[in-house]
Amino acid sequence: MKELDKFYLEYGKFIINFENINFRLCYIIRNICTNHNMFSEDDKKIEILLEGLTANPLLSKFKSLFLTLDISEDKEITDLIDNFHKNFLKVIEIRNFLAHGTFFPGDPQGNLENFEVRKPKLSKKGYHQNVNIISIEALRKLNLEVKKMENFINSFNSFQGGNLSEGLRQRIYNEMKSSILGLNVSLDILNKSID
Repeated sequence: MKELDKFYLEYGKFIINFENINFRLCYIIRNICTNHNMFSEDDKKIEILLEGLTANPLLSKFKSLFLTLDISEDKEITDLIDNFHKNFLKVIEIRNFLAHGTFFPGDPQGNLENFEVRKPKLSKKGYHQNVNIISIEALRKLNLEVKKMENFINSFNSFQGGNLSEGLRQRIYNEMKSSILGLNVSLDILNKSID
């Protein structure tokens, strides 16, 4: 596979997983607001209110609505949600960094296993070229962590919705816990220079 194709593959995975988490947050918000009676007239109104919201407001609304649920009184569940919240804030920051930068394949030494993200900065001191060199491998590792978060929020959706047997509830809880514990959301930057 060409190195540029590797970059596009990993970047595409990141964007898709990020958007899947946002979609699931919307779904959970709608589910909570309709008291598990989705696809009603009220649900359509809620969906209209959620339309166009970016990741930060969705995450904030999700966390606030979670705190209205009885399960929020369970410290272990709340700790898992707090961990998800903290890590997804990092993912949002990384997404914004990548989405608003300009990409260039390779690095100044010609290594195509890396890529550059340029985000110029304007300040009262003038123009500063902000160049970040990142390995495709770092993006791949980030994707593994973001996929865990996607698995967590999908499991949480099942956990908080509907009537579950105690055995199934415990199994889903264990899936949630194994997905979110030990997360290390980061995008390692090999070199960052502001000229």
